[in-house]
Amino acid sequence: MKLDVFGSYLQSQATHPENARESHPLSIAISRETGAGGRTIAELVCQKLAASEKTPGANPWAVFDSRLAKQVLEDHKLPSNLEQFMTEDARLLPVEAIVEEKAATPEQRSIREVNSSIYCFTLEKLWPALAALRPNNAHRELYLTDAIALLRQRNERVLAQVAGDAEEILGCNTRASLADVDRILRARKAAELMEAGATIYLPETVVIDPDVTVGPDTVIEPGVQLLGETRVGGRCVIQTGSVLHDVRVDDDVTVGAHCVATASRLHAKSSIGPFSRLRPGADIRSGAHIGNFVEVKKSVVHEGAKAMHLTYLGDASVGRGSNIGAGTITCNYDGVAKYQTSIGERVFIGSDTALVAPIRVGNGAYVAAGSTLTENVPAEALAVARGRQVNKPGWARKRRLEVMREEKTRARSKHEPRRKAKTPRAKTKRRVRSRSRRQR
Repeated sequence: MKLDVFGSYLQSQATHPENARESHPLSIAISRETGAGGRTIAELVCQKLAASEKTPGANPWAVFDSRLAKQVLEDHKLPSNLEQFMTEDARLLPVEAIVEEKAATPEQRSIREVNSSIYCFTLEKLWPALAALRPNNAHRELYLTDAIALLRQRNERVLAQVAGDAEEILGCNTRASLADVDRILRARKAAELMEAGATIYLPETVVIDPDVTVGPDTVIEPGVQLLGETRVGGRCVIQTGSVLHDVRVDDDVTVGAHCVATASRLHAKSSIGPFSRLRPGADIRSGAHIGNFVEVKKSVVHEGAKAMHLTYLGDASVGRGSNIGAGTITCNYDGVAKYQTSIGERVFIGSDTALVAPIRVGNGAYVAAGSTLTENVPAEALAVARGRQVNKPGWARKRRLEVMREEKTRARSKHEPRRKAKTPRAKTKRRVRSRSRRQR
């Protein structure tokens, strides 16, 4: 631990006191310094508390349980009889110095302990020790860890506390170690949710962020990602491969396989998927169903409404009990602005319908399949917006005969040998004597 890092930490607290957490008197950061391997401990420099106290460290990337921080505070208040206290609590060990592995002697390398860089100082005793630091090392740098030996030379009390779980003091210096720490933290989160009553199949394949909550009796299948501040109620089913980010899911909801939802709401007893996409602002009300390959953006699908296949609902409102046929599209964008589509209650939208916004479809209306609507539809009306069908008797048979004749002609010309083109003869020029000359 270098002094410049520690100094910047203290300077930030002094220069910007508003950044200090009044409710949390300790600000903790962690790094790992590897020793000879084996047992891992947290080197905790403990002093009897004065008016102020801080816990500086070297690296914020680490696995650190709040229970360890609480234990630090409790053990920081030591009794006056240290020897008696040591016999009562074997987790606290006396420390003479902290030495980097590359600078350690063979005897020191045999010590199977490492420093976690978690420290707790009484500042009024730390300042003189920092002032006495000297760059007596190969790097010509000032080390905070050298303050430990200086404190011991002044007969100050220095103890090390053994971390109950070695994973708590893991640090991140590489991408690989960061992945290890991420795996540990997510495993803890999954265990916490299962302890609270959720079922997680193959939890090692599930990604759950720390702020996620899951209700009891909810089933989470392999490959699921619950990210951000997602809230999942009780008795839900989140099937394989689904990704929910900042989504609120009420009780008794089913999320089919491979759904992607962001900043959306799923009310009780609704369902989506498989392969559904909810973009920000999607609001799926109770009992509504969103099926496969349906995309919903900034739209409300009211109670009992259905959009089951191959549909896009953008900037729309779908009334209670309405049915949206396969291939329906709300044409909400004209290249400049977005417009609203309003579909009333108990409306039937036939397959392959395009609703050109802004447009309103009244309650109980019926829209014929294949329609492209550009005008409002009154309540209880039938809307047909497509070309009129024309039947031509016998046309198909005539067309097939024509095709057959064309195919035969092409086949015949393909197999017949080509005739050589005749070369035109050159005209012979003859000299014709004049009659008068022949007569002579």
